[in-house]
Formats: sequence, C-alpha cells, structure tokens
Amino acid sequence: MAGLMRKTAGAALASIGVALMAAASGHLAIADIVDQDPPEEDGDSASATASVVTKERCIWYVTGAPDGFALTPVAGAGAEYDGTDFALAADAEAELLAYTSGNEGTGSADAHSACTFYGEATGLDVTADFSAAGFTAVATSGADVNMDFDQSVLKPLVLDLTGGTCRTPGNDGTGADAWTVGPDVTMTGTGALTAQPLMTHAIADTTAIPLDAAESNDKCNASMSLSVTIPAGKTPLYAGETYTFTGPTMTTNIDIDTTE
Repeated sequence: MAGLMRKTAGAALASIGVALMAAASGHLAIADIVDQDPPEEDGDSASATASVVTKERCIWYVTGAPDGFALTPVAGAGAEYDGTDFALAADAEAELLAYTSGNEGTGSADAHSACTFYGEATGLDVTADFSAAGFTAVATSGADVNMDFDQSVLKPLVLDLTGGTCRTPGNDGTGADAWTVGPDVTMTGTGALTAQPLMTHAIADTTAIPLDAAESNDKCNASMSLSVTIPAGKTPLYAGETYTFTGPTMTTNIDIDTTE
C-alpha cells in the first residue's frame, strides 16, 4: 500500500511539473508579441494667430496756398488813378490751413482721422519766396513804361498774415498753442526775398499721438492779404484806358521737418 502511494505521489508531481511548464510556456508566448507601430497621422500642429487693425499714420495737410492776388482799390482810393497815391489790396481767396490727420486722408481739419506718428513725429514750415521785380504796366493799347513802378520803403509791397484758430493739444489734449504765424512780409525794393516764414510748428511741439476726439489734432489757419500803392506823379500814355499791373511772383514752399 505504501508503495502504491509513492507511485501516486510521483505521478502527481509529474502532473504538477507539466502544469508548471505549461504556465512557463504561456509566459514566454506573451513576451513575443510585436510592439505597436505609431499612428500613421500625428496630432495637428497649433500656431498662435491674431487679427489687429493698425491706426493710421499722422501726416501734415496744407491747403490754401495762393495762386494769385487780384488787387483792387482800397476804400477811399477812388475808382480811378488820378495822379495821386492809389492804394491797392486783395485778400487771398482761401485761408492758409495746416493740420495733422491720418494717412488715409478721410479726415478734416477738426474731425481728423484718428492717427499716431508711431514715434516719428515731424514738424511743419510753410514759407514764401518773392521774385525780384517791381510792377510793370500794360494798358489796353499796349505796355506803358510811364506807369511802371517799384515798391519802396515808403510804399512797400506787404503780405499781411493774421492767425486764426491755432492749437497744439498735446497727447493729453490740454497743450498750449505752439504755432508761429508770420510775421508780415514787407518788400521795400525790387530784390528777391526767400524763405519768408508764413506758418511754423516745431517738431518738438508736435502732438505725437492725438486723441481721437474732434479738435484734438494740431491745426492752424491764417488769412492773408496783399497790398501796395501806385505812387503819385505817374502820367499814363494811354489815359482813360484800363491798366493791368503785374508784380513779383510769390511761391509757397511746404517743408516737412524730420530733424530734431
């Protein structure tokens, strides 16, 4: 009986051994599984984007440069030259106007387009040149040197400038006017005059970032008038005819100052 039990025990051990080998064999089979390949399509790449509207760049606008003065007798001079002093004067057809606004050009002197100089503010100089000349006379029948005359110290040719509403609000809208208008230009002889100041705004005073509200930009306007006197003692060759007098030529120059 005892011997039979030993055989049985041996058989049991053998069965256990087979079971263990099977378990071990199963473990080895799991280790042989092929690794998974990466997905064929990677995840989407992400970039940062933004849509930003840029403010218009401030630039200078200048209008009203005169293209001529049609002189007429002043009050009290009479309608005809009679050999005595004969005063003539004329207002420019439009005021000289300068202001800053956006580069798209949709604004006006007061309701300017919102803008900024982007850290590169500029200044403005409006000047005038006058050619070397006196006045030459031409009647209906032709030229008449008897009526030619020159402006002089006693009877100069004068360009009068009168400032209007001029402002320099500054970035906070409270700045003081920094414009210079004139002084008047006086020609006392026939020699040319150059770079006569009409209107100036220094670059250091320019409002770099005007407020968007109306009248927050730099702006100035000025009226202009020209006057001269035909001296007494002239004797017209063609008395009774209408005379046309032509004098010095005025050229308006607009300079943008970009140098501190």
